[in-house]
Amino acid sequence: MEENIRTVCAEGRKITYCLEYKNVKNLNLRIRKDGSVYVSANFQVKPSQVDEFVQSKSRYVLNAVDRFEELKQYKPQPKQYTMILMTNLPLRKVAGSFHSMHTATRTTTIS
Repeated sequence: MEENIRTVCAEGRKITYCLEYKNVKNLNLRIRKDGSVYVSANFQVKPSQVDEFVQSKSRYVLNAVDRFEELKQYKPQPKQYTMILMTNLPLRKVAGSFHSMHTATRTTTIS
């Protein structure tokens, strides 16, 4: 498998993608969650043909990359839970309070 990084210009923006040659029937275009662009192609397809393919799909690629960039700001924060009396309860940190836990239904004091 041969892999290289290529760049094409479309709609006034650069699209950088990873091109991997392998035994596939079609050109495959993927936009990963991190916003990177990946294309796999058969060994017989010329790099210029792949460039043309990526340019023809530029609107889709740029929209997807922009959408993933926007979604990064909404990345969920890990929730903190504790086990009290065999029940998982979400924790909420209260400034200056080290000896009590507040949940949606009750406050528990730890001594």
